[in-house]
Amino acid sequence: MILKKIIQWSPKTFPFFKKGETILIGHRGAPILAYENTIESFKKAFDTDLMGIELDLQLTKDKKLIIFHDWKIVTKNGLQKKISLLNYSDILSNNKNIKIPLLNNLINILPQNKFLNIEIKSMKIFNFELEKKLLNLLYDKKILNRVIISSFNPFALYKIKKMNPNIFTAFIWTNNHSPLLINTPLWAWFCKPDGFHIDYNYLNKKIIKWIKRKKMTILSYTINNKKDYIIAKKLNINGVFTDNPYLIK
Repeated sequence: MILKKIIQWSPKTFPFFKKGETILIGHRGAPILAYENTIESFKKAFDTDLMGIELDLQLTKDKKLIIFHDWKIVTKNGLQKKISLLNYSDILSNNKNIKIPLLNNLINILPQNKFLNIEIKSMKIFNFELEKKLLNLLYDKKILNRVIISSFNPFALYKIKKMNPNIFTAFIWTNNHSPLLINTPLWAWFCKPDGFHIDYNYLNKKIIKWIKRKKMTILSYTINNKKDYIIAKKLNINGVFTDNPYLIK
């Protein structure tokens, strides 16, 4: 009975997913139209038929929630330094050609009919400062029902669920260059997400059957041609991440 309680959970449905449809989510905005993870890219994505957008979230040294993918940034002297060791002003001064936005900047322009998939970029297992700041911001902005919080880090998702069981979470998995020391989709049993986001290269009927048996929704990344989208759609998944908002036009 105890084991059954540990490995079972009741994933929620996300209001933007529609039965029988495979929706498109903008991967870091609309990268084919504007540089990824920038306000310009997000605005262009919002102007299309995309249901939502995906972004990467990190915490700076001075505790700012910034939208940026890479773990490190190249400084003026040519060295690579971790985002977590730099203040936001330092990051801006080292990237004058690309304006790296705060999450708050994006939320302020989020249309009512769109959603955010926020990927937490953190491999910490004890310090959850980013997760706490993120939830506080989502509370303040009143958009909890329009957000998916995803991560490769099952500990981050576990903490999110502990702080708010009602927020929609998703575990990201790939079998290629995973940041996890122990790489297995079975981490889902630990963090009990509502969704499972899988690398398209490892999308197959067997793992889909397992995900659906656990009643999780399924998104796949990153699909940039119509042929792969049709294959994903035939597998009856909920959606795909794409760099091209006009993928199925």
